[in-house]
Amino acid sequence: MRLRFHFKLLLAFLAVLLPVLALLGFDFLSGVRRTQHTILEAQSLTAQAVSAQVAETFDAAIDLGWTLANDPVVQTLDPWRLDAHLQRLKEHNPRYDAIGVYDAEGVNRGWGDPSEPPEPRLRIGDRPYFQKVMATNTPVISQVIELRRPIRTAVLVSVPIRGPEERPVGVVNVVLQTALLEQRYLGSWLQPGQAIFLTDPSGRLAFHTGYPELPYSQSGAFLPFEPLQAALAGTPVQLDQFVSPLSKDASLGAFVPIPKYGWVVGVTTPREVALAPLYGSLRTQLTVFVGILLLSTLMSAVLARMHARPVRQLQSVAQALGRGEMQQRVWISSGDELEELGGAFNEMAARIARREADVARLLERELALSRIGQALVREVELDRIAHVAIEQSLHALGVDAVGLWLARPEQRQLTLAASHGLMPGLRERLHQLSFDEPLLTSQAARREAIQVVENVLSEDTPVLARALALEEGFRGMVSVPLHSRGHLVGVMTCLTYAPRVVSAREREFHATVGQLFAVAIEKARLFQEVREALRLREEFMSAAAHELRTPVTTIHTWAEILERMEPGSLRKQKGLSAIMRSTRRLGRLVEHLLAAVWMAPGLPRLERERFDLRTLVEERIESLSRTTEHPIDFEVSGTCLLNADRQRMGEVVMHLLENALRYSPPEGAIEVRLYGLRGEAVLSVRDHGPGIPLERQPHVFEPLYEPLPPGADGYSGVVGLGLHLSRQIIEAHGGRLWVESTPGEGTTFRFSVPVEEAESPRIARA
Repeated sequence: MRLRFHFKLLLAFLAVLLPVLALLGFDFLSGVRRTQHTILEAQSLTAQAVSAQVAETFDAAIDLGWTLANDPVVQTLDPWRLDAHLQRLKEHNPRYDAIGVYDAEGVNRGWGDPSEPPEPRLRIGDRPYFQKVMATNTPVISQVIELRRPIRTAVLVSVPIRGPEERPVGVVNVVLQTALLEQRYLGSWLQPGQAIFLTDPSGRLAFHTGYPELPYSQSGAFLPFEPLQAALAGTPVQLDQFVSPLSKDASLGAFVPIPKYGWVVGVTTPREVALAPLYGSLRTQLTVFVGILLLSTLMSAVLARMHARPVRQLQSVAQALGRGEMQQRVWISSGDELEELGGAFNEMAARIARREADVARLLERELALSRIGQALVREVELDRIAHVAIEQSLHALGVDAVGLWLARPEQRQLTLAASHGLMPGLRERLHQLSFDEPLLTSQAARREAIQVVENVLSEDTPVLARALALEEGFRGMVSVPLHSRGHLVGVMTCLTYAPRVVSAREREFHATVGQLFAVAIEKARLFQEVREALRLREEFMSAAAHELRTPVTTIHTWAEILERMEPGSLRKQKGLSAIMRSTRRLGRLVEHLLAAVWMAPGLPRLERERFDLRTLVEERIESLSRTTEHPIDFEVSGTCLLNADRQRMGEVVMHLLENALRYSPPEGAIEVRLYGLRGEAVLSVRDHGPGIPLERQPHVFEPLYEPLPPGADGYSGVVGLGLHLSRQIIEAHGGRLWVESTPGEGTTFRFSVPVEEAESPRIARA
């Protein structure tokens, strides 16, 4: 019953909305027709106005031609007089590109374009417009032609020069360049995207405002255009849709003839541009309609729920809220606190918008602070940090000079650590400063607060600071005390050649930059202290390891002697065996401790020699096989010659073998493989033990780490320093050591090191 109710309600809403949709479609089609009619009428008026202007231009050119044809100087056809005379006339008639005079044979007798030389003289006796003037003895306007000199598209207005018997004895040519003619009608555009073009009686384009650089080779694009031919025949044409021969776009336009001269003016607009407002209005109407449709659908669903199952709706939403689906709501208009909540949210959004401008202004400074932080993080040496601080402060703070002093508060002194822009004499004078000197830097250290002098000529500037600043040409100064962990570590002073107003926000920015420098300086000092502490620790570890080696060796030796020479009871034998196992383990730890000291930074690391890694692995396997019941399977492919520290590489091999034996089940096999791969020697050691959990594999190379959790099968405590030292030794040789393990199936340790370049191993297998 509920479904049928919903269905009927939706049909009722659709029955109301479908006529609205039909009305929108009808209104849109009517609007298209009205808009097209209005645009075409406007284009026709524009074309008529342009045609009148073109006719006026041609008339004016013909009048100028008659005036020149009747000029006594022109009638002489004397080049020596005509060239200069025509050039003067051209200067008084800038609307025309050039003026030329030709005799009855078509030979140029006078040239009025000062930009082009008259020589060599042009001959136009074969030109149709010249022949027509001489034949009809009347003015002629040429078709669109391409001039020979200079090469450009133009229209010629030719007027006959009549002799005593009124017979033509020559021709005056007035040149109208189409590019200049086009510029006169650009002001006739009425709408965006509208273009105006002019064609001669043959249909060739004189200009097209949509293509200002139209070459002569493309001026015949409209020659086969039938509507244009109708306009050339004297009939105005309006087209609400056609494909433009030039742009190939769907357009609408009007074509109006110039009756007096047989030319045609066309005004076109792309349909997409012309009807854009109408389509925009349609999109708006459709958006509103879709919104109404969605709203109606929502209203129908809400009404159905309200009238059919209001209690179950409340129950459903309550259950959803109980499950934690907090986005669920009951859409019932009640005018309660939800409206107040919406108003509060809008107020919050407005405040965020007002703060966007402040965020934009702060962005640049945040980027500067980020660059400073990145530069300082990479440095740990105090000298380098001082120089980086100088470089970054010059860029970030926009100053001309800067100095950085390190503080010794207990002695109330400042020492110049680095500077830029200070003369050598001034640096020497300011190298050592007391907190009590009359300088802005000392004043910042003494007061432990930022000090600003916007202009050193002000009265509150310390006397000595003013004198030194004026001597070096500085006018603005800012001194920032550098604090870290509550105590003064230095002072940074920035100087500018011009007075500078420092706002409260800029003071805060200076202080923030200073805080970064202070932290970096303190970090460098702590790094020096840590480095010294590490050096002392390494000396202690080395001494302790050497001291431990002697008593451990003594205990182990005597335990072996007692076991062989004094059989004793079974309990005594077990005790001696336990002592020997413990001393052997303690001995290995001492050796690892010595290796850790050997691998410390700054100590000699490798004593390289050339040897075969295969021989070294065989020696270690043979040595270990005497003391274990585990079978060791060794497979090798080719020779692997290394240039490496043989002793340290042997220790790595032994560490990996002992580690595999330690975690293998009783009598479990150990698989050792050695092969060459892409210029490297690769050694793998595999056991069939319990494997290493995935989450613990990244930590197996850490010192004294437990690869298995306590209580797990195969748990045997921490791995000591063997794997940690092995990775360091392999990496010191330019190689890498890694682990592959599957819990319950075993573990494989592999390392790869570069082989001797002259004896690179052949790739046998991967």
